[in-house]
Amino acid sequence: MLHALLTECSVSNTARRLNQSQPAISTALRRLRDILEREGLVENARKVGGYLLERLRKAFGASPIVGEIRGLGMLAALEIVRDRQSREPFPNVADPAWIAHRAFDRGLIVRALLQYYAYYGDEFMVECPTGSGRMMTLYQVAEELSKRLASIFLQDERGRRPVNGGVEKFQTDPHFKDYVWFYEYFHGDNGAGLGASHQTGWTGIVARAMHLFATNTPEQVLELGKKAAVVEITAPRRARNAGPSAAATG
Repeated sequence: MLHALLTECSVSNTARRLNQSQPAISTALRRLRDILEREGLVENARKVGGYLLERLRKAFGASPIVGEIRGLGMLAALEIVRDRQSREPFPNVADPAWIAHRAFDRGLIVRALLQYYAYYGDEFMVECPTGSGRMMTLYQVAEELSKRLASIFLQDERGRRPVNGGVEKFQTDPHFKDYVWFYEYFHGDNGAGLGASHQTGWTGIVARAMHLFATNTPEQVLELGKKAAVVEITAPRRARNAGPSAAATG
């Protein structure tokens, strides 16, 4: 449908049908057509899209889990399969929630660090960041990584959220500034959100990381082992000072 709307004939016909019932939409469609023609956007998408497919095929064409690489214009897709020859798909591969949950279950780095901490305890420490001379337990490393991710979305000392970048309306307008968007990508230098802005099934996982460290303590992980690293305990953070027993039963 979108591809059809982007052709001159379709835009004109649609605008004509809407002219009487929806004049504002009709005008918008005509202006859309004018912009597409003036900027050469359809032709540019065709050229850039061809280059995109070429690079994707060069990078992933020989992968045993990529069944097909296809695209139209600036839209491209990799078909991920269990078997390249039969094109048998992985089970549940089309379900983002399933993928996100399995990623947690199978040890994303924060979870894995907590599980290693449950085994090694406070005696095993690593330098974090590398070259800083600052030694941390694996629990502290996991918490540090989570804090860095969360800081993209939290207000800094000036009341600004890095995720909102230079968009003043999102930074200062009371109707927008406290409604956080979960973007697809982030600027490597300043953390500003880029791309799709409603990735609640992926980027939104940062909320799980924040909840994990708000409901767990190092004592809980050592006391309860893997269970505490996988299932959040409901004890408040202040229980840390009360010792492992109070933290586990609060």
